[in-house]
Amino acid sequence: EFEIAKKKILQLSLNLNLEQLDWIKASKVAALNNDDPFPNDPQTSYRIVDIFEDFENIPSPIKPQNREFIFECVWSVTEVDDEAFESKLSKFSDEIDVLGLAEKLNFTIDNETNNSIYLRCTYIPKFIRHLSTSENLDQLIQEVSKVFNDIENISLNSFPNINRTTKSYWLSELGVYLDFSK
Repeated sequence: EFEIAKKKILQLSLNLNLEQLDWIKASKVAALNNDDPFPNDPQTSYRIVDIFEDFENIPSPIKPQNREFIFECVWSVTEVDDEAFESKLSKFSDEIDVLGLAEKLNFTIDNETNNSIYLRCTYIPKFIRHLSTSENLDQLIQEVSKVFNDIENISLNSFPNINRTTKSYWLSELGVYLDFSK
């Protein structure tokens, strides 16, 4: 439908001898009237539930370089009453620093739960500009899986009872049901 409508608009503009502007120039013209349809730094975020339930209807951003996915993995690393937690965490941090992973990842410790202490790790990989969002997602899944598997293997040295719990953590702590079957 969109492509048909776009074709009609382009044909009409040619018939009327209208100048076709690229979006950057059009944005500047519109901005002169304080009516910029493409602000310089638009930020739109979609919840994980939107991505899982309605991915096909999420529009691509105006500027492809602004696309990004934020991936998160959560592990239960130890019990709340673990007296050696601080030393285990220090050992883990040292290993992450040695491998140079700290710059690529964001780690958070959640010790405000009932029974376990959780390690949350977020990773924002680089988007490949010439690929669509779906194609990027397909390629990034492999990269992200490798990164999270590497983190888990490193974590085993410090936290021998580590257990990946992203799905259950998100449900119990954040109230979000993740359905990985889609």
